Amino acid sequence: MNAEPALPVTLTHSGIEAKGTILGLEGRAVVPVLGAAVLSVLLVALMVTGSEGSLFVRLAFALCPLALTTAYVVSLVHRRPPHFARDVGWWAMSHARGILFAQPGDGLGFNTRPELLKRSTLKLS
Repeated sequence: MNAEPALPVTLTHSGIEAKGTILGLEGRAVVPVLGAAVLSVLLVALMVTGSEGSLFVRLAFALCPLALTTAYVVSLVHRRPPHFARDVGWWAMSHARGILFAQPGDGLGFNTRPELLKRSTLKLS
């Protein structure tokens, strides 16, 4: 008899890492974009029929939810690690807090040269 050699079986776990794409966006990133598209279509319908003024301005206003949501998804969600948007938000808030609430002499914020404060002729009392 002719016995064919068995092919080796290698587990790849590809189902865990595989992410499908819809409209070119990975995983569930398409859901907010589709929701914003529905909202924009409703706003276009309302703006075209019931408002006065320039049609271009009304359409631009109505398409803002779709444009802003798509910009958010493409810049912070699509092809990024799972918690990238949250990490960027925390990083931005911590740096904004350091800039906005810095004390003179900390070396942070807008007043990085405290010696200029001492030479100031403006009296704050």
